[in-house]
Amino acid sequence: MNYRMADIHDVLPITLLWAKMVEEIFDEFTKLDKVELDKISFLICDRLRMPNTYTAVVEEDNKVIGFLHGYILDKFYGKPEKVGFCETRYIMPDYRGRLDIAQTMIDNFISWANELNVFDGEFIIPYSERLEKVYERMGYKSYAVIMRGDKHGRRIRNGMG
Repeated sequence: MNYRMADIHDVLPITLLWAKMVEEIFDEFTKLDKVELDKISFLICDRLRMPNTYTAVVEEDNKVIGFLHGYILDKFYGKPEKVGFCETRYIMPDYRGRLDIAQTMIDNFISWANELNVFDGEFIIPYSERLEKVYERMGYKSYAVIMRGDKHGRRIRNGMG
């Protein structure tokens, strides 16, 4: 496994993985088409250039199999005032279940945040008892659940509502 910071050459693989993630997690909430994929690509390009932003990939045999994107979140209220905020982490299904991959990605992100004197971390993950247990084994605990529905307040069937 090779873990490294992403660069402009990783925009396409990250976009494709992001699309897989959206289809897997938000299938009934978000529909992707070419316009949406272009928006994701531009978003990734922008984020690669932003300060206090972390985007890393993990590769096996020169193929990107996962990524983690986060940044330093300056909170307007409460303590701590700065948090290492992981907006998204995705690993291709064939590589999941290997705690070392997820753990290394998260450890690298936390090390990066610590270098910027940020010692608290938050992670957004799709709700799943399995993932909750993975993060608990790494020393994290859940503190919020996001409920989603359509514009009419109807439940979304993929476990998000």
